[in-house]
Amino acid sequence: MKKCAVFLQGFGTKYTPGSLQDGYYPGDIGFDPLGLKPAGAAEFAEMQTKELQNGRLAMLAIAGAVAQELVDGQPLFSGGLSGGSASAPDAFAVFS
Repeated sequence: MKKCAVFLQGFGTKYTPGSLQDGYYPGDIGFDPLGLKPAGAAEFAEMQTKELQNGRLAMLAIAGAVAQELVDGQPLFSGGLSGGSASAPDAFAVFS
């Protein structure tokens, strides 16, 4: 199988399809507009682990909410901020 170098027009970089670029760290794609990324690799790995744990906790919370709705048949959120009353104003009526 022959590897070919592909030139991306407008980006000015060459890469070999299927290989990682030099200096790439998993999860670090260079997007940090607020400057929150830690400078060191150890701090970055710790922040990455914390993000994974927060995501897993959120998924567990959603699973619990869905299970509660399935067990008792009562929706957790019904119809908006007013508790779902029929007389509540439609928030999107201004767009129609």
